[in-house]
Amino acid sequence: MKSYNSSIVTKQGLKQLIENILAHKYRLLAPKKSGEQLSFETILRAEEVVLNQLLRTMTTLSPKEVFFPRTEPVLRYTGQEMHDVEPPTPETVLFGIRPCDARGLELLDKVFTWDYNDKFYLKRREATTIVTFACSDQASVDEHCFCLGVGGDPTASSGSDLLLSTNGDDAFLLEVITEKGERLLNSCKEGVELQASDKRAADQLEAIKDRFVRKQDLTEVRHKMPEYFDSDQLVQETYRCLGCGICAMSCPTCHCFDIVDEPKAGTLGEGARVKNWDACSFALFTKHAGGHNPRELQCQRCRQRYFHKLAYYPQKFSEESLCVGCGRCSRSCPVGLDIYQAVTHVLGKGRA
Repeated sequence: MKSYNSSIVTKQGLKQLIENILAHKYRLLAPKKSGEQLSFETILRAEEVVLNQLLRTMTTLSPKEVFFPRTEPVLRYTGQEMHDVEPPTPETVLFGIRPCDARGLELLDKVFTWDYNDKFYLKRREATTIVTFACSDQASVDEHCFCLGVGGDPTASSGSDLLLSTNGDDAFLLEVITEKGERLLNSCKEGVELQASDKRAADQLEAIKDRFVRKQDLTEVRHKMPEYFDSDQLVQETYRCLGCGICAMSCPTCHCFDIVDEPKAGTLGEGARVKNWDACSFALFTKHAGGHNPRELQCQRCRQRYFHKLAYYPQKFSEESLCVGCGRCSRSCPVGLDIYQAVTHVLGKGRA
C-alpha cells in the first residue's frame, strides 16, 4: 500500500500528538495498563498511554469490540411499534493496534458487507481513524506470533491510516497511509516537530522476522484440510477443548453473534432486540430447537473453528485466511490448545 509521506517524530513529539488529539475532542482509544495487562480503553490524559509497554506487549483482547461490541441493541419495541436504533459514532482515534489487528479489520469488512451492510459496524468504521504500531521492536514478537505463516507482515500498513514504527531509542517513523490519516495528522500536528524521512518500516522486516519461531506457511492448507475432516489426528489435537470460548472472545476476526429479544424489567411489551457475541465452540451454538445437535462433541466444535479460519473463509471471500496469526488464542487457552500447532501437526509438518 502506498504511503503519502513519512516523517521522524520523537517520543516527546508523539506524546504531544496524543495531547492534541485529545484537545481536538476526538474519542481516543488506546492500550491502557490494567494490572499486568493492556486493554483498549478510553484515554483521558496523554500519560495514560504507556508507550514503552505498548511497543512490547500485545493487548489481551483485540480491538474488534470498538466496531463490533459484545452486546448492543439493534432495535427497540414498545407494544406493536418498533424503533430503529442509531449506533453512537463519535469521531474516534484507535491508537496503538498491531498490523495483525489492522488486517483483521479488513477481513471483518468483507463479512459485514457480504449480503447485508451492517450499519452499526460500518458507521463506526467510517468514524474511526486507525493508528497502528508496527512490530518493529524486537520484544514485540513472541513464541505465539505467526502472522508470517498466514500471509501477514509484522510491519505491514494494510488496514492502517497512520503507521508508527520504532526508529532508535527515542524516535518513531510515522507514515501516512490514507487520506483519513493525513487529515488527522494535519489537524493535530501543531507543536509536533516532524522531520522528513524517505525510510520505510518495511526495511525492518528482515531483522524482525528472525524473531519468529513459527514461520511455516499455512496459506495453502485450505486445499488439504477437507482430507482431515474426520481425522483421528484432529480429534486428538482438539479433544482437550473446554468450550469456554476465550479463543473467540480474544480473536480479532471471530464474528459470530446471536440476536435475542430482551424485555424491559417491570414493563409489558417493551424491550430491545439485542445482538450478542457468540462462538462456534459453545455447546448451544448449533443445538436445534428439537434437541438435536449436529456438532455433538466438543472436538467437533473446535474443528469447526479451525476450518472456518483456514478453509471456509478463504473459499467464500478471498484467498486470505481468516486467522491473522496474532497468537491471542494460544496465549489465553486454559488447556494449551493452539491452532498453529494443531494444523501443522495434523498436516504432517511437525510441531514448531
